[in-house]
Amino acid sequence: MIQFINDMNGSTLLMTMKDGLEEKLMQLVVSRTSTAAREEWLKSQQESEAPLFNYRYSHVSQVVAVAKDLAKAAGADMDIITTAAWLHDLAKPGMGDVPGHGETSAKDAREILLKEGIDPEIVERVCDTIRKHVGLTLDSPLEPMEAQILWEADKLVKLGVTAFVHMMVYMQQAKPGFSLSSLADELRDYLSLAGRIAASMNTKRAQELARIRLDAMKSTSDLLDSEIMLGKQER
Repeated sequence: MIQFINDMNGSTLLMTMKDGLEEKLMQLVVSRTSTAAREEWLKSQQESEAPLFNYRYSHVSQVVAVAKDLAKAAGADMDIITTAAWLHDLAKPGMGDVPGHGETSAKDAREILLKEGIDPEIVERVCDTIRKHVGLTLDSPLEPMEAQILWEADKLVKLGVTAFVHMMVYMQQAKPGFSLSSLADELRDYLSLAGRIAASMNTKRAQELARIRLDAMKSTSDLLDSEIMLGKQER
């Protein structure tokens, strides 16, 4: 690589970078920083009783907030929606998927709510709502309305900037050593599925939020790609 630079007197100097030198410099920085980065993450977790990031709680609390918004707009049963939203992922406390978690979460919710003295009929409505929230796309709307709303809230949290942040956290746990480029690839690949998720929304409010969040995700992907490409061009 050849660069023209100016010295202190304004004279133009010719500097030639030795072939392979930049790659060696990059590897030097990687070797100097990797151990420190790993030790910093470990130290932060060891010194705190709280997790560095509670992915599942973040997901569930966002689902609750979105579900309440959708329920209000649609005139659905707020108590059923709120209860089901808080309990919908009981069987899936971590980041990874758990086969059959909808059914298992419904069973766990039933036991908890009955112990709380909740009317069995209400409990069954909550459990039915939880049971039906699984799956990333829908061919037709769910019944009753509360089931559709919980499904929409759960999937809306998989769209937008919130989903991008969750994706970064997931990659830190599942793919140690990931780079901005690999994050950009992951986000770009996800956009096709994100579009199908957005197309599965049925209530008016969910459709509106899906459009906003999908646009935000596409913009984030485009911006990240452009910034990474600029960095590659400058090297």
